[in-house]
Amino acid sequence: MRFVPQIGIDLGTANLLVYRRGKGIVLSEPTVVAVNSNNGKVLAVGNDAREMIGRTPANITAIRPLKDGVIADYTTTLKMMEHIIKKTCSTKLPFRFAPTALICVPAGVTNVERRAVIKAAKEAGAGLAMTIEEPYVAALGAGLPISSPGGNMVVDIGGGTTDIAVLSLGGIVLSASLRVAGNKMDEAIQPASYSKCLQLDDWRNECRGD
Repeated sequence: MRFVPQIGIDLGTANLLVYRRGKGIVLSEPTVVAVNSNNGKVLAVGNDAREMIGRTPANITAIRPLKDGVIADYTTTLKMMEHIIKKTCSTKLPFRFAPTALICVPAGVTNVERRAVIKAAKEAGAGLAMTIEEPYVAALGAGLPISSPGGNMVVDIGGGTTDIAVLSLGGIVLSASLRVAGNKMDEAIQPASYSKCLQLDDWRNECRGD
């Protein structure tokens, strides 16, 4: 039915993207949820949650409900999915059709983790929810000839996972998912960057004669 919204969701560890058929990318926000630590109430999601960091009382904390590309906090993820569907599938009609959602998951996701994503999407308001492996979608987006008999290798480095896959004849032949990606790289770089900044400060002080 043409009135039913069709959306694709990339639930990343650091950022989320939502594509709506016929409209393109309609949402790009950080995967952050602001929660009141006293009662567990969700106060804001995405950009609104990020803007609250450091400007609110100590009892309000920012949570990333996904870890290593999969759901780590189901309740918070459910609230985030509700936010996604409400924001991307709004209508001026007095009623709203439940959207069809296609959600990206890491190549090495387990069946339990896959079912958790589908369950969260349906409880958040999706009429039909399905999952698809991230490297397959990345290959399609890059325009690789994955339907040919030749091998096509994809390395998708996200915030929480690095997905590696070889695709041929329209499917994934081999795949691996590493729980080491951009966030781990940032954590490794930060101490070295901080050390360099201290060395620069010392050098400047010596030049000034402080």
